[in-house]
Order: sequence, then C-alpha cells, then structure tokens
Amino acid sequence: MTLFNGKFRVETTRAKWHDYHCGNYFVTICTQNRVNYFGEITTDNELYLNALGQHAEQCWKEVGCHFPLAQVPQFIVMPNHTHAVVMISESESGDNKTTLSSVVKGFKIGVTKFAKENNIGFEWQARFHDRIIRNEIELKHYAMYIQGNVSKWVFKRDYMR
Repeated sequence: MTLFNGKFRVETTRAKWHDYHCGNYFVTICTQNRVNYFGEITTDNELYLNALGQHAEQCWKEVGCHFPLAQVPQFIVMPNHTHAVVMISESESGDNKTTLSSVVKGFKIGVTKFAKENNIGFEWQARFHDRIIRNEIELKHYAMYIQGNVSKWVFKRDYMR
C-alpha cells in the first residue's frame, strides 16, 4: 500500500506491462458482499434473473454501442456476479481511448443507474478481476467456463448442504 493525498491506497491489480487498450480479456465483477442482487438459481437448477439481472444482461449486449472498439461475445450474469469475455480492437488511427477499465466502469454505471431509477438497493464490489486472454486455447477455456457457470453454482450449492 502507498500513500496518495495522505491516504493509503491499494495498488492496481492490472498488469503493469500491458496497456489494456486492445486485446481480449476474461472479466469477473462481483456484487458487494456477494449479495444475490441479480436473481437466483431455482430448485430446478435454472438461472432466473430478476429485472436488475435482465438489465445487466442488456448492458453487456450494448457495450459496443457505447464503446465501438469493444465487443462482448460471451457473458453470463449470475445471481451475485458476472463473467464476460471483452474484446477491444485496435484503433485504425492509433488514438484508442477505450480501455478495459472504461468498459467495465461503463457497464457498472449502466447497472447502477437502472437500480437507482427503480429504487432497487444495490452495490458493486469495488474493482474487478481480469485475465488477459493470450491465445485461442485460453479463449475457448473461458467460453466453456462461462457456459458451465450455472452447473458449477448448482454443484457448489448441493455439495455444501
């Protein structure tokens, strides 16, 4: 920890050797205290998303509208977190202002704004986790991880009983 303006701050968890302006990333964003703000996994092992969870899905779908160099080809909104593959293309002009942090911040703002407008108590966990996807094998691994996330949740729930 270092001091900034007389206050301690946690150092960034982002890779210092990477600028995050283009590339492929696996992102995990959690709700504050892992509260199930987005919905639940039913007893039939189906993912049920409430209005906030459905809006979070819509926000992922609309990333490209707000960030033309970014796309989210794969994502899932779970009851208390979300995973996404975020792909940021290089700008032809070389002045790319889109970063992974700006995409995640925009996503979080979109969900938070909807919650406030609809009087839904909601909080994000500070920060987010990311992994730079370095090749096609890793991309397939994270796509499969996202696709199997509901069954992992069910397994954990049933195993912990």
